[in-house]
Amino acid sequence: MDILTVLEIFLTVFLLNANPVFTIPTWIVVVFFAGKTDPFLLIPIIIIAVLASAMGRYVLTSYAKNIGDKVLPKRQKRNIEYLKEFFVEIENPKIAFIIAFFYALSPLPTNALFVVAGIAHLRVLTLIGGFFFGELLSNIVYITVLETAIEEVTFSTYEYLLMGIIGVGIAVAIFVIDWRKIIKSLVQRELEKKSHAAVREMYK
Repeated sequence: MDILTVLEIFLTVFLLNANPVFTIPTWIVVVFFAGKTDPFLLIPIIIIAVLASAMGRYVLTSYAKNIGDKVLPKRQKRNIEYLKEFFVEIENPKIAFIIAFFYALSPLPTNALFVVAGIAHLRVLTLIGGFFFGELLSNIVYITVLETAIEEVTFSTYEYLLMGIIGVGIAVAIFVIDWRKIIKSLVQRELEKKSHAAVREMYK
């Protein structure tokens, strides 16, 4: 494979992942440019493409943070800030890494995850790390293990538009939901369960 094709793949994947809406799975971009060849020969290209994907998500997070600071209404900012503070109290880099890893393995668009991470000023590098390895694993599986997927590559505009809409919908839901109310309700329920359990233990 010539260097020009590799650069085309890198740039395409980077731009797709740097935007907040439209997204195409990385392995499909690789197959589109590289052609349907021996899957194992595509692994080095997959690694380069996933690196471009991670860099694109980092850029998305960076400008989402700047836009969020300037555009997001105060109410939504407080809502996201409360959600952030709740998770910071139990923050563990391993947990953030695992969440991003499994999120990248799922069919859900990851743009919402990084838009919210940017606006909430979360630790991005840990998320990027989990995303990179999750994306790498899922793409290698598609290319090498699920070889039939290569034979069934489709480029339906409606399908990818739907994926973009789902991603935007997830992000909007995160901003609209009253997390303060939900988290307080969950915490209250947990405290009540522990209280009832303690009372039952006392009267045994």
